[in-house]
Amino acid sequence: MVVNGISWEGATQKKIFAKNEKGELINKYFTPKQFWDELSFSDFDEAIMRTDNGNSATYYGLLYVWKSIFGQSDGALRWMGVLFDCGTILLLFFFCKNILSLPIVGLISAFFGAIEPFLIAYSHQVRNYPVGIFLTLLSAYLFFKVLKYESDKKVSYWLFFGYGLTVLFGILCHFYVVLFIFSQFIALIINQFRIFLVLRRFIFTYIISFFFLGLWFTIGGGRATYATFKEKDIIHINMANDQSGNANEFSNVSLTNLNTIYNKVTPIFFDNFILTNDLFSHLNGKLNFIICLILSSFLCLILVKSESKISSKDNLIYSLIALSIISGSYFLFSHNSLYYIYLSFIFVLLFVILKYFIQNINWKNGYLIFSFITLLLPVILTILAAFKSGHTANIYQKYLSFGLPISFIFMAIGIWQLANYSSYIKYILLAAFCCYLIKIHNIDYQILQDNYPKYTIMAKPREANPYILVANKLEKLYQPGDTIIYPNTGHATFDKYDPQMQADYVSVIDAQMTNIYLPKTAEYIQRVEPSEGDKVYLYQSKTNSKLLIFDFEGKKFRY
Repeated sequence: MVVNGISWEGATQKKIFAKNEKGELINKYFTPKQFWDELSFSDFDEAIMRTDNGNSATYYGLLYVWKSIFGQSDGALRWMGVLFDCGTILLLFFFCKNILSLPIVGLISAFFGAIEPFLIAYSHQVRNYPVGIFLTLLSAYLFFKVLKYESDKKVSYWLFFGYGLTVLFGILCHFYVVLFIFSQFIALIINQFRIFLVLRRFIFTYIISFFFLGLWFTIGGGRATYATFKEKDIIHINMANDQSGNANEFSNVSLTNLNTIYNKVTPIFFDNFILTNDLFSHLNGKLNFIICLILSSFLCLILVKSESKISSKDNLIYSLIALSIISGSYFLFSHNSLYYIYLSFIFVLLFVILKYFIQNINWKNGYLIFSFITLLLPVILTILAAFKSGHTANIYQKYLSFGLPISFIFMAIGIWQLANYSSYIKYILLAAFCCYLIKIHNIDYQILQDNYPKYTIMAKPREANPYILVANKLEKLYQPGDTIIYPNTGHATFDKYDPQMQADYVSVIDAQMTNIYLPKTAEYIQRVEPSEGDKVYLYQSKTNSKLLIFDFEGKKFRY
């Protein structure tokens, strides 16, 4: 709808969807031709502002060009996300090859990108995340490309220009990208604070980028963003205060405290790393966690000992000791022993990464410092923002997903380092990580079957797009003199928490979504029936009867 300049609930279509003070429709009838009448660039700008809070301008601009070339069928629109995800996979490899000089790590990272459940889920949804993730990774690539040039005493203003554009378009693709750009800036300050010339060029680039970004927030579609977010905070606080259950089930919104923050942030943090995706859901109990830490400490100690210059026989003995400790620990956990043992292996992998970090703190212009900042700082800032707002509505993996490529490289460096160890224990750990990929495969399979609600929000596999089905039926059956009757979708689940929402508000969403797929010049007579909640009818003038076209059955077919 947005890429056609159509605002949710008809704010850019005042002639046909104008409402009175109670929220009731003033005009009773309209046609598809009127629906598409006089839509312009200003409507596109208004639609972004009203429908997506001024967010995603880059994405909608790209999608507009894309649909102008390839059409706006569901399949055509989804292809753009698929291609950007494929671009992220390729860029992961070239990042590691050209910036880190580690092609093997690049292959592992690209493989992680190809099987990451979040990327797979959102690549076949028409959402801005694949584009935003690609642009965030591209900004990091150009960031280190510039630092590499500067360390070689070279200057490339074209790289600075490209970096500035990527920063601008990345933030305009999704506002949360700014957290990851800020991470780059912090890494720059830490590693380059002694080199004033490098800092000056970067700061100048940021000033130019944020100047144009400021224009978007003053005269563009982002001009109402701040006010909209304040209104949303009020709604979310009202939802969090409502303990009836419905609101919390719909949006998972709670009042902010240490317990709700922990319960929401921890599984997201686990899911941001491919080798721990969905692991947190199998963990419970402080004692189990303590045993896990003790086990991982023993394994780290044995790993270090077996790295010394020892014979193969002693190495084998150390490995057998480790295997015995692992086997014995299985009986110490109260439940899900294999998952806790696996978590201890993850802690060992983290130990390997930290050890490499300490030994190579300035490696590749401080890349390892940058990766830690990128993986931790956005999470910390999101938590602080949640405490400030008083609710947890903005804590979601999708908002922190822009750092996923860095997490792939982070884990790949750990795997690469572990594989270079001479200790035989590495084979136990590497085998466990490979086995966990079977679980990732099962998650991916459920996502592709539309049967994994964590990322798709659907409890059951989706039906085919109902609005296309309705439009096709109407196009075949409509005769001059007939009238198409749409239901009033009614209030959304969160509308009752909005103090500005009118009691008699009539929703025109079903009518809008269907008209997207009807012929643009058609003269079909249409109206919205305020008293009907779910059914689309065709009133046939010849027989003076109503023909049922489709029943949305509440939320069952609306998505």
